[in-house]
Amino acid sequence: MLKKIAAYTLVFALLIVAAGCGSEDNGPVASVNGVEIPWETFDMEFQYELTMYQQDGTVLKESEKEQIKLLVVDRLINNILLRDAVEDAGITADDVDVDGQLTEVMGRFDDEEEFNDALDIAGFSLEEYKLVIAEYLMIEELFESQLMLSEISVDEKDIQKEMDYLVENYEGDDLDVEELREFVEHTLKQDKAEELRSLYIDQLRSESDIEYFDF
Repeated sequence: MLKKIAAYTLVFALLIVAAGCGSEDNGPVASVNGVEIPWETFDMEFQYELTMYQQDGTVLKESEKEQIKLLVVDRLINNILLRDAVEDAGITADDVDVDGQLTEVMGRFDDEEEFNDALDIAGFSLEEYKLVIAEYLMIEELFESQLMLSEISVDEKDIQKEMDYLVENYEGDDLDVEELREFVEHTLKQDKAEELRSLYIDQLRSESDIEYFDF
């Protein structure tokens, strides 16, 4: 259940930063254009990451934990930059379909009780989760408005090349070539979209005043 609800949990850190929650015992881990990221927010995300690895049975080396710490801090920095970009673009919750997305998420569960149990495990109230969904959708709306992700296309030669590779290494029976083609095309588009998102975030970072502290 935890993995079902996890799709938006990372975005929740953005809400915590926006609310200014922090710890009196530890200083901020970074600042973005004068906005400090509390240690408490960082630690919550870091512990969440460790839990995901533990559930998979992965034992992390100390060096790997340090890499994860940096990834978490960078993710929190990016969240702030994206939140600010959403605000600058004039995108609000009224521009996105929160209830529709919530209905889609709830449809992944057997019933409403299972969904509510998953919310409890993830530490959300329903209203908090709807805020998280809204933030997620607004960021996606930002990407669409800036990058036109829905218009991404891929070259037929690239699709065929990937299909040939998958077919050659396929060991099962009854391969549906049309379904495979749809899968490959979707995957290649998603890869392109992710690359564009990363480049956009890199641009935001280059235009920002970012400072790292001890974490």
